[in-house]
Amino acid sequence: MDSEIFFSRKHTVWKKLWNLNIKMKLKHFLWRCLHNALPASETLFKRIGKGSNFCVCCGEKTETIEHLLFFCPTAQECGKLETKRISRLRGGDAKLIVDKAQREWLEYEAENGTTARPTTTEGENGHSQHKWEPPKEGVIRINTDAALSAKMVWTGLGIIARNWRGEIVKAKGIVARRRGEPTIEEALALRSALEMATTAGWTTIEVQSDCKFVVSLINSSNVQDCKIQTILEDIEDLKKNFESCVVLFVPRTANNCSHAMAQFAVKSVRMIEWEGTFPFWLSELARKDMGVLNLIRRQAPRDIGFAAHLEDIRDFSSMFRKCSFDRLSGDLNRLSVRLSELATHMLFDEEFLDLQCLSTLFV
Repeated sequence: MDSEIFFSRKHTVWKKLWNLNIKMKLKHFLWRCLHNALPASETLFKRIGKGSNFCVCCGEKTETIEHLLFFCPTAQECGKLETKRISRLRGGDAKLIVDKAQREWLEYEAENGTTARPTTTEGENGHSQHKWEPPKEGVIRINTDAALSAKMVWTGLGIIARNWRGEIVKAKGIVARRRGEPTIEEALALRSALEMATTAGWTTIEVQSDCKFVVSLINSSNVQDCKIQTILEDIEDLKKNFESCVVLFVPRTANNCSHAMAQFAVKSVRMIEWEGTFPFWLSELARKDMGVLNLIRRQAPRDIGFAAHLEDIRDFSSMFRKCSFDRLSGDLNRLSVRLSELATHMLFDEEFLDLQCLSTLFV
């Protein structure tokens, strides 16, 4: 009977502990305290028989968990300081403390220049860029990405440069045998892109990466990691070689070509560099990024058959006073989607597709 009561009370204690409205790390700390699992001197002395079981802070009594948290003079002093801080916040000084913290934070931002340009790219209408879009005329847009092999032994960097027509101007893949870190490799890809642009003699460039952390470090100049600091300093020096150089963050959906290039490079055995002519798979990715509407507007196809169709579209559009092309999502274009599916299976005459027949397509 006593054992049942004991286990019932024990279960209630653990249930109350895990239901507390506090952070999980505090729950875990309390659980270790109740299990006597903290590395206090007494616990270590009993388990491994080395060292001393006296308190490291006061040196007077045995360092148990209770002594370490409640009875040690150092712990009591810390408790008094915390009590004073809480009493000050509960008093009339709370607003003054918050105002002072805000002023100091604004001074810190102004001193370190952390209020730099935003790292998300937005289109002309202010919407976020989810797909690759051509830059302004005269600007070279460079996309970069990094890839690591499955065993983290090989690293690959992909760099794709395109002009305002969406045509690939230069592509580069760099492979190296090292145990890389993702942020370091992304920074190296950006540095390599600027080096490639300097060698090519471009003056106005936009560099895009899907690593938001590295882009924010470049734009804010607030670096605390010494491993990446030297790379970012090189990037800052390289940016001075251009009349205009902007580093922007884009999501992965707007960075497909450089991602594929990095994946291709990590499987290669040497550095790859293409200019003028490019493999079919890369050209196809670039054309998918552009989309049909952008190709019509920019007049940038290289495929002869495809170019002929676009010329016909432009000729027909010139017959109208006003003719514009817009992109629709699949949900807003269901009828044409169903018609195209139907056309792949049967031949039909448009005269027989009356309104009643068309309404049956919306199922």
